[in-house]
Amino acid sequence: TGAILKPLQPAFHSRRTSANNDFSGDGTQYTVPFDGTETFDQNADFDGTTFTAPVSGIYLLCYSMQLSGITSSHTNGRVELKTSNRDYRQNRVDPWSVATSDNWCLQGSVIADMDASDTAYVTLIIGGGSKVVDFGVDGTAAYTYFSGCLLA
Repeated sequence: TGAILKPLQPAFHSRRTSANNDFSGDGTQYTVPFDGTETFDQNADFDGTTFTAPVSGIYLLCYSMQLSGITSSHTNGRVELKTSNRDYRQNRVDPWSVATSDNWCLQGSVIADMDASDTAYVTLIIGGGSKVVDFGVDGTAAYTYFSGCLLA
């Protein structure tokens, strides 16, 4: 058929299976945990929060996360996909358009150049409010995951 299988080709997908409550809304930067269940991790390069590139190359990295508790009292926020080479600001959270206790689903992806031993992870910052924000509210893979693979 022409199909080629490479069982050690870097590829991972990890999802939350429970809520991670009480991220502070005070502007603190958090590394987002995606450590519930690894759907797959072909080369054991993902540790629950951080992917470490085993070889230099071009990688596709994707994330999705569900948040709740963002209110109009929060004044700013953002999600970044960070790699050793550069940071990718993916989402700016606009709390003024959110009603209290609404759920948000933030998603992003990037094709990133990574060298061997470079790392990639996702951070979350919500600021301007005292109310806490909850991450991975329903704990389903449909909303809260981090994945990646070597493209070239």
